[in-house]
Amino acid sequence: MTGHIYINGQIGSDESTKGVELQDVIMQVEANKEAETLYIHINSPGGSVRVGKLIAEYIKNLPNAITIAEEFCASMGTEIHLARPLHQRKIRQGCEYFIHSPLIEGISGNADELQEASDYIRQTEQMMLNMYHKATGLDKSALIGLMKQETSLTDEDCVSLGFASEILQSLELKAVAFIDKELINNNNQNDSKMNLKEKIVAAINTAFGEENKEVVAMMVATDNGELSYASEGELPEVGEAVMLGEEVAPDGEYTTESGFVIVVVEGLVAEIREPEQVDVEALKSEIETLKAQLEEAQAKAEESEAKALETVEAEILAFKKEITSKYEPKAEKKEFNQQSKELSIKEKAQLRKQELKK
Repeated sequence: MTGHIYINGQIGSDESTKGVELQDVIMQVEANKEAETLYIHINSPGGSVRVGKLIAEYIKNLPNAITIAEEFCASMGTEIHLARPLHQRKIRQGCEYFIHSPLIEGISGNADELQEASDYIRQTEQMMLNMYHKATGLDKSALIGLMKQETSLTDEDCVSLGFASEILQSLELKAVAFIDKELINNNNQNDSKMNLKEKIVAAINTAFGEENKEVVAMMVATDNGELSYASEGELPEVGEAVMLGEEVAPDGEYTTESGFVIVVVEGLVAEIREPEQVDVEALKSEIETLKAQLEEAQAKAEESEAKALETVEAEILAFKKEITSKYEPKAEKKEFNQQSKELSIKEKAQLRKQELKK
């Protein structure tokens, strides 16, 4: 599942224009929480340095985000575009990419105030220069020259100079006949067995007359349902409108049975990715390696288990040998019974006296 974030128009608001703020971007991202990949479409002349930097920093930390410079990307718009690593930066075919030194419009004041503004803008210029250098790897002297002369770069320039990694085909609208659902239903209300493809063909024939009987609505099966389109190829063309059932196809990725991935944005085919090539020999080699590692691990485990068992058995035998009875019965002591001795008359008299004293 993919999500799409749109940054269109001025960055930041001013007294006359409501621009794109950080919260606008955050709200779009939150609405696409389930998306595995976020496509961030930028079509902006730039604007507030502060707001642009906040948005760029936020986008920089998003997982799996891809920035796309659309029709026009300039000034702070380029900083937002460059917030992602090179392989996650794309540019639309025909996009005008504009870089320049920052400027402050409509400023006035005394010498000190103007000097303060000049110092600020030089700091901003240095930050942008460092940002361009880090993102593209271009020499700073070359970059400062491009910025000072206010350079407009083509899509090919951007790829060559490291501003983007790939040029995406432009989304050109094709002449497509929109089929009214009522027309489909009315033409086929007596034939419930007709499939959707046959209904669309019948509706097209009715709408355009008998001379168009050969018109065919093509369909391709995907993991998210069957996509229908007007062109005659096995797959729709980039920029072509596509339908899912009787509705405009929702944004997302549609994988065909042959492995092609059709990326749909706003009901149009934005991109078609070819199936990933599988290196069968490499997979076989990897499987054999894994098998060997598994067998080795099993052998080590069995060896370790056997050694552990031997150790336990040896310890048990040694313990058995050490076990002996250390109990020794105590000899019975006969208590001397003084009462058993025959007392003399004198002793008896003394005992009697002691008892009387008590």
